[in-house]
Amino acid sequence: MTRLNSLATCLFRKGDLAGAEPLYRHALQARERVLGPAHPHTLTSVNGLALVLDGKGQYAGAEPLYRRALKAGECVLGPEHPEVLAIANNLAGLLESKGDYTDAEPLYRRALEGLLKTSAATGGPHPHMQTFLDNYVACLEKQKRSPKHIRTTLEAMLRPFGMVLGGGCAENEELTPKLRAVIEQITREPSRFREIADQLRSEDPNLFMEVLQWIQSQQ
Repeated sequence: MTRLNSLATCLFRKGDLAGAEPLYRHALQARERVLGPAHPHTLTSVNGLALVLDGKGQYAGAEPLYRRALKAGECVLGPEHPEVLAIANNLAGLLESKGDYTDAEPLYRRALEGLLKTSAATGGPHPHMQTFLDNYVACLEKQKRSPKHIRTTLEAMLRPFGMVLGGGCAENEELTPKLRAVIEQITREPSRFREIADQLRSEDPNLFMEVLQWIQSQQ
């Protein structure tokens, strides 16, 4: 079961959603039968299948899976476990894709606040911190919140944990959604930087220059 789920995850990360879906379904069925519907490994397969369906734009199939994984994860792992927070973030992303920013915003906020607590407890930012922060900011922007409102909201969230805007985990709050997406892609796949840069240079020169300026600002 573990190998089957791992292979599905490998295909998903390679972008082979069609190949990953049946493997996740088989892994989920096997884990439900052997481990039970609420076992952490079962929930991993539930979330994996939801991610595949989400990636294929099949929101009606993905949403109940996310909600199932979130509810069970809260009971089994606890509401502030990083894996549960990741599921909340995934569900928020699906709702945002559907244009439901009102319901997406509190889920993004919950995920971010949970990671802030985790980071404060462990003494360092969680690896998903910047992604969760960027997602939350982008959702607020789509709700037409003013830059001042967004900044005030983030400052209030970060202050209890000794974090400030303009540095640390919040240094990218002023980036546009398109630029953030490219930066996240480069961060996930640094080996493809040249390929990504060449594509941007030919398809979107302005965005290409923004990426270069951002890289220079980080040096």
